[in-house]
Amino acid sequence: MCCARQLFGLALCVAVLVALLVAERWWWALGLALLCSALELYRWMRRRVRPRQGNHRDRVELRNDAEGELRFVLEPIGMVYTLAPGSTVVVEATGEEPGRIEVIRHGASTIAYPWPSSVAHLFIDGKHVDDTVGLAVPPLPEGTSVRDFIEGFLGGHA
Repeated sequence: MCCARQLFGLALCVAVLVALLVAERWWWALGLALLCSALELYRWMRRRVRPRQGNHRDRVELRNDAEGELRFVLEPIGMVYTLAPGSTVVVEATGEEPGRIEVIRHGASTIAYPWPSSVAHLFIDGKHVDDTVGLAVPPLPEGTSVRDFIEGFLGGHA
């Protein structure tokens, strides 16, 4: 299915490109060719960027037992989610190096920090919400946690 959709998109792009060239719309044809090339390059890069999944795993499950909403932040990219009362969030991470997901609570906010080399997957009420685009947490200086780095860089809690 995926290959058929890509071939259809490529065929449609080529057909429109040929029609523009026949109609002598050179600038439009050039623009379309650049757009199609950029989209295909993006798709290719997205397939190639995914890191290898390591053997080291950690899983953290949190439930919003408060009467109000809870602000949940997944670092290091700072994705913010609002959890309704009674909602459950699960963070699963795998990495090539050993590590743990660090969770910090600040009033109505909770922040999760995966470890360097890990790829985090987020589930809210059992639904897969985000996998941080499949990118691994970048390496940090020896002895520095993701939390230490972000708090040092931003000067406090998110």
